Amino acid sequence: MANHSPGGKTVTAEQKAKPKGYQARAEAEAEALPPEIHPLYRAPRGMHDILPVDQPYWEVIHDLVRQTAVSFGYQRIETPAAELPGLFERSLGGTSDVVAKELFFIRDRTGKEKLALRPEGTAGIVRAYLDHGMHTLPQPVKLWYFSPMFRHDRPQAGRYRQFWQFGVEVIGEADPLIDAQVIHLAYEILRGLQLEQFRIEINSIGHQGPNCRQAYVALLKTHAQTHRAKLCHDCKERLKRNPLRILDCKEEKCQLVVNTAPKLSEHLCGICAVHYRDLLSLLRDLQIPVKENPRLVRGIDYYTRTVFEMLSTTRLQGNPETRSGGGNAGKKPHPATELSSTPLALAAGGRYDGLVELLGGAPTPAVGFAAGVERILLAMRAEGVEADRTDTPEVFLVHLGDLGRKRALLLFDELRRSGFRVGEAFHKSGIKAQLRVADRLRTPWVLILGQKEALDNTLILRNMESGVQETLDLNLDALVPVLKKRLRHEGS
Repeated sequence: MANHSPGGKTVTAEQKAKPKGYQARAEAEAEALPPEIHPLYRAPRGMHDILPVDQPYWEVIHDLVRQTAVSFGYQRIETPAAELPGLFERSLGGTSDVVAKELFFIRDRTGKEKLALRPEGTAGIVRAYLDHGMHTLPQPVKLWYFSPMFRHDRPQAGRYRQFWQFGVEVIGEADPLIDAQVIHLAYEILRGLQLEQFRIEINSIGHQGPNCRQAYVALLKTHAQTHRAKLCHDCKERLKRNPLRILDCKEEKCQLVVNTAPKLSEHLCGICAVHYRDLLSLLRDLQIPVKENPRLVRGIDYYTRTVFEMLSTTRLQGNPETRSGGGNAGKKPHPATELSSTPLALAAGGRYDGLVELLGGAPTPAVGFAAGVERILLAMRAEGVEADRTDTPEVFLVHLGDLGRKRALLLFDELRRSGFRVGEAFHKSGIKAQLRVADRLRTPWVLILGQKEALDNTLILRNMESGVQETLDLNLDALVPVLKKRLRHEGS
């Protein structure tokens, strides 16, 4: 049976019943999922949920970053997740892969305003430095951040479309001692997270001057032109626009050309050479092991002089989408669970002395780094680093009977206000069911409040491991010191 629409088109009953628009697309996507996956919606490709099982790692990383940054004299800053596209095009370079291939764009409902989700943190922070007149503050200005970033990259091990980075920026000082401190801070965080299997590579790419980087680029361009036929398509384009980025290419055939190219560090001007020499000396004084890599340039155009990377020496595997367990347990691995084929940078950065001026400010030296939280989390797991849960209840309240439940509800609030992490299962009535919950939560102690205990103004304290129990006074002034004593003994 068919009807005719006002436009004269034949519409079947099946077509009329079919959902339209966004709902139809969502259902079509759901039908395309493997049969073992049932939800109508799932996280967008390359983006992931941070589940409760992963939160202890995130909390450990965040807390250590905050503590270390503050101890080094940094203040926190957060900038908008979206900026005007021109900010990234001007600062990162129009020929960089980040701008040319990986920016996420969004428009408002009118279609008139176009924004770009930030792919990294430095450009927005320098914009904020200028926007809020931070150049009038005592220099250098030292800032740290812990924020989500966005890149339209191909999801794979350690690479996501939404990912988190923490980092620092020091704006307003050119002394190589600041470079050493920034590297020291990043090193302290990675070591503080008990990571050992990583190496630090460092180089100087000089400054944009006719007797420094410009002279080297001319030599590199001549060398690359001689071997142009051996270069990949992207490097042939880089040869026209930004020859220095050929050194950053990971293609094997391009690396063969790069290996015979002149070394940038041998063509620095006198000032840049002294800056690099002094930096290496300071790092030796700090006992930070570094390896010089004359091919290291980084993939963003704003860098000058110092560039460095902290590379994992283990092949990282997996991503939070598939390693968290829960609803994803036992399902077919996502492509991003493949082993990384090359060492992944856990942290990277360098000096960007021309960026403030490029964005409209006075010439201002600056240096910083960024680190990938998801990559560090994978490295911690690869090295067997455990993150202690800080949300596990210290005590668990078990009730029995209506009066016991009412007294337990009041006691829950009193213990919470006294600083204890308290677990409960007030929705369950059986004592065995409540004890099973306490056991699954790995709570070391339970407090049992039944009808008799409520009438006697007492409760039972039971050790979940030994089963030993004792009767205590329900009075809070008497109960709190006993609980604190037991918990201290448990943690010793």
